[in-house]
Amino acid sequence: MTAPATLRRMTDLSNTMVRDSLDAIVKLDLGLAKRICRLDEEVDRYHRTIIDQVSLHLFSAARQLERLADHATNIAEDVVYLVEGRIIRHQPEALNGSFALWGKMCGETHNHPGCLWPRARS
Repeated sequence: MTAPATLRRMTDLSNTMVRDSLDAIVKLDLGLAKRICRLDEEVDRYHRTIIDQVSLHLFSAARQLERLADHATNIAEDVVYLVEGRIIRHQPEALNGSFALWGKMCGETHNHPGCLWPRARS
């Protein structure tokens, strides 16, 4: 894919992510929020491709689009938190629906090493 075509696709995808992240927060749509988080990696790939191929002018545009997509992802992650009470930032495995990480609950105190739930207050 040529740099202008890649930038065009990156623009479309970033705009879609922003629009969908706002829809997700208004509707508390967990599925849409997770989809947005997964799309961020695709925008990041386009960004890396553009960096490898283009001039400084297009690089700046690509950088701004990548940040726009990151903001949409942040909104989507907040939707997941609002709906499920889980923080999924930096946990891509949480997007596939299995949430295997959350199986490490240890009971009422949640004090064992590796437990992802908040520590019991003293």
